[in-house]
Amino acid sequence: MEELYYSLDNDLTFQDNIRGSISVLNFTTRTDYSTASPVTDGFEVQKLSNPIPVKPEIVCIGQVINQDTFAIVTDPVSLSWSYADGEVKINYINGLADETKYQIKLLII
Repeated sequence: MEELYYSLDNDLTFQDNIRGSISVLNFTTRTDYSTASPVTDGFEVQKLSNPIPVKPEIVCIGQVINQDTFAIVTDPVSLSWSYADGEVKINYINGLADETKYQIKLLII
């Protein structure tokens, strides 16, 4: 019990206790991003190496920062993702403005 107590008493972090990772994606939207269709107009798939030792089950957005204004985006933002060949592939991100540079923090579990 002492070992557990001291682990929890010393601010055990998410990374210490959960098989998951926080990854950062830097992404710039194109000029017609909000009106373009990811299916017919195309979308540049963003790829990240899998940061965990197993196939991810969850990829969710933790924080979105507009790098042009350094403001945290508070409007709803969601993503579509897939996994193949050891990579997490971000297929599309909804809720972003046109021609804007973003930093997106992802939780991969």
